[in-house]
Amino acid sequence: MAFPKPLKIDPARLVVDDDKVIDAAHGDWYFQYDGRDETRYVFLEGSGLLALLDAGEDLVIGEIGFGTGLTYQLVREAMAACGYQGRMRYIGVEGRPLSAEQARTANALRPEPLHWHPPSKRPRAGFVRASDELLLLHGDAADALSRLSAGVDLWFLDGFSPAKNPDAWTPEIFAQLARLSRPGARLATFTAAGDVRRGLESAGFETTKRSGWAKKREHLTARFEGTWTARPQPASPLIIAGAGIAGLTLALEARRLGWPAILHGTGEAAQGSAVPRALVNYRPSGDVGPLGQLRRAGFFHLSDYAANARFGVDALVSDAKLRHRWDSETDVEHQWITADRVRVPAALSLDTAAFRARVLEQVDHRPESLTKLPDVGPVVLAAGLGTAALLEGLSLRANRGQQDLLSLDQPLTHPLNFGRLLLP
Repeated sequence: MAFPKPLKIDPARLVVDDDKVIDAAHGDWYFQYDGRDETRYVFLEGSGLLALLDAGEDLVIGEIGFGTGLTYQLVREAMAACGYQGRMRYIGVEGRPLSAEQARTANALRPEPLHWHPPSKRPRAGFVRASDELLLLHGDAADALSRLSAGVDLWFLDGFSPAKNPDAWTPEIFAQLARLSRPGARLATFTAAGDVRRGLESAGFETTKRSGWAKKREHLTARFEGTWTARPQPASPLIIAGAGIAGLTLALEARRLGWPAILHGTGEAAQGSAVPRALVNYRPSGDVGPLGQLRRAGFFHLSDYAANARFGVDALVSDAKLRHRWDSETDVEHQWITADRVRVPAALSLDTAAFRARVLEQVDHRPESLTKLPDVGPVVLAAGLGTAALLEGLSLRANRGQQDLLSLDQPLTHPLNFGRLLLP
């Protein structure tokens, strides 16, 4: 099986020069002094966003060059000011995302501080769901956009200047903007460069020059005149065999995405899912292959959605190799509690019975187990050893596990991983 290459990322390199925050790689600035007035004029007014907010329409906004998050914050401030009643979703693309520390350094120069900060201590490549309304795409813009499915109403092109960062203004990127744009989608950018104008027009945008901000003579706005093909909605519900943790989680995610799902099985005797508490944890393995990527992506995906459930899990680090992995090979946020004990704040323990009850209240649940595969429609087999009854000739083997109930002299404040697992 061929696996897609993971998105790669280069860290941002900032230089603070008086009232400017400069990207050392391109010699261009993120902003000069504050930048709020220029951002409002070029992007919020130039794209027609303010009128759309007043109308209360649902909106999908995309920004190439998310930077410090200034435009995103100003959009949210404009929503609050007009009492916006629709739903806004924001997609920010950034090739060199700021770490939390870099964002604090940059935003400290503003007379009005930003209230948005990166969701993690270290930026990572790929898709990062920072909140229900904000999706960040970290990595090469054309590559990241090619993996996205969306219908965008407004685009803000705010990368570094075309002369200093031509990779952010390529025909491949313009083609992706067109693919993802709804008919009539609006676009605004600070530049009026001829190559940018011609590239947008070749991709199906009708461009207009508008008076620029301050000393800039002009900037571009545009409207997409091409066609957009919406992603087809699933014709059949998603059938899930198995109501353990995997099946429950998948049913909940399908519901969030608007895909009807039917969950089969009680889940009460679901092998590993029958434990009273489950641990959602991260441990650097050094595995850079597909399985290692899957585990890492799974942990990040959970932490994106469970930002308020940062209970923390401790791990004993017993050898130098493992410590090196924690220090050098992982971008998972962690804290050294002692010389041999590390804590992952985003890791957590899960009350499996409470989780099961909560999910079953929200999804279409059929207690009876699936006895045969349906003739049509997508099916997910998450029934553990029970999967063998649905697929003839499938050889499965159970891994033995054990759980013990202990009484401790002192309460355990955090779950502990020491080769075995100790959960309060």
